[in-house]
Amino acid sequence: MKYKETVQCFIDMGFEKAEVEKCISMSRIQGVEPAAESLLANNDDEMGPSTSQGGSTSNTNSETNTSYATVAKSYGCEECDKLFTDTTALEYHAIKSGHSCNFAGSTEEMKPLTDDDKIEQLKKLEERLKKNREECKAKEKEEELERKKIRIYSVKDKAATKKKLEDEDIKTMMDDIKRVKQEDKVTRDRVKAEIEADKLHVELLYLASEIGPLNCELPEDLKLAYHKQIKDYSKTKLKIRLTNGQIIVETFNVKEIMAGVRVYIELHRSDGDAPFGLMRRFPRKVFTCGDDEKSLEQLGLVPRADLILY
Repeated sequence: MKYKETVQCFIDMGFEKAEVEKCISMSRIQGVEPAAESLLANNDDEMGPSTSQGGSTSNTNSETNTSYATVAKSYGCEECDKLFTDTTALEYHAIKSGHSCNFAGSTEEMKPLTDDDKIEQLKKLEERLKKNREECKAKEKEEELERKKIRIYSVKDKAATKKKLEDEDIKTMMDDIKRVKQEDKVTRDRVKAEIEADKLHVELLYLASEIGPLNCELPEDLKLAYHKQIKDYSKTKLKIRLTNGQIIVETFNVKEIMAGVRVYIELHRSDGDAPFGLMRRFPRKVFTCGDDEKSLEQLGLVPRADLILY
């Protein structure tokens, strides 16, 4: 039991605070029952009225001695008729009971406690201490339960927040995937359209080189496009698709040989330095080492052509 609680318990029993503190301090006793026995033993020894130090004074101080004799020996509560030895016990009773208005000093001296009274007071004190301990345990248990609830709610809140963030991340990821797929589709459609246009262009060039001048009747726009393809060109534009999908576009002289085109590709490619071959998709033709000394004009790559690395 704590020191302050022990002192207060003895004050409630009617002992003076100074006597309680002195007894506990001198005897260094810990525990309720040994402290009570020591205090009660000292109280019995000191019950006699103390001699006044003013006994040797002259008759001129008789009025002062008379006033000392009327000093209050106890303090009583007029609401419950309880007596207390000092103001400390009285204040504690007032706070505890709420009887804060009707108190008065009394010349009645509190009777010394009998053995039965001591035992009864000791039992009440032990019961009160036991009750206080039980109340403290119950309060601690309730506080621990409340802390546990707070921890559970905190964990639930963290889990809910984490799930919300994960859901938002998943939604953002799905939106990104959808956007990338849409962009890829647009790119594929554009590349497909370009390839189809290149096929038609190459087919027109091939027909122009195979058939020669056209004498039959054709729509005016086709006839103009046809005659434009068979005129002489000094330059040709090559679109070269690398193995990584990137495209190099460059204009060459029609007299440039295929070996020069290979050297240009080796200097400007971005897909590594692995050996490569060249082919034309339409009309399909794979260029071999025997074509390296031929000019682009001789190979039919004028005025433009699409080449693919493989």
